[in-house]
Amino acid sequence: MANRLVGINTKLERAKKHILHLKADTDRFTETNPYELFSYDDPDTGDEIIAVHVHRELSPDLAAIVGDVLNNLRTPLDYLIYELASGKGNDHLAFPISQTESGFKGNVNGPACP
Repeated sequence: MANRLVGINTKLERAKKHILHLKADTDRFTETNPYELFSYDDPDTGDEIIAVHVHRELSPDLAAIVGDVLNNLRTPLDYLIYELASGKGNDHLAFPISQTESGFKGNVNGPACP
């Protein structure tokens, strides 16, 4: 079974590399002081308002790296589900992931993806 799970380890190692790349890029971004926090009292309510002034936006590359990390972390879950269910005659298996608890429960008993 170890050979059949090589894809899982490969994807996890790739995710680790993406995470290191993401960390380095976000550290460089943070060093540029891309935003500042400030607070003031709302004259109408007296509430303290905390606001952010953005000097520099995140690079779209960072979003792409996050997507790569998530993909490389989810794929091993799909591989594992497939291996656990192998021999059951279903090639359309995926680890159930959903935005809500009810959606997750529905995916556990049915197809997780089209």
